[in-house]
Amino acid sequence: MSSIAELQKQVREGKELRITGNVDNTDKEYINISSYSGVVEYFPEELVITLKAGTTIQEINNTLAAYGQALPFFTESFEKTIGALYATSGPEFSDSVLGVQIINGKG
Repeated sequence: MSSIAELQKQVREGKELRITGNVDNTDKEYINISSYSGVVEYFPEELVITLKAGTTIQEINNTLAAYGQALPFFTESFEKTIGALYATSGPEFSDSVLGVQIINGKG
């Protein structure tokens, strides 16, 4: 994915989207969001972190560990992205989420 604007355009055009995180897939039907990653904000004293969807669990763990913190849930793969975890997890994970911004065709 080269930009959020590109993704929004594809949504507006009604294209079928197949989104991957850090999977190396050259199939043009897939949109890889690994470039949309990183910590947006982190308030260690509040135990609040804002992340982009392509951020891996390993990157999150590394950031939290610097402050003696850890994620409040377990995942089997540290290479999984936070977006994939949100999309595929149940209540144990969602109880830890304070908010989500969704990318759609309008913004």
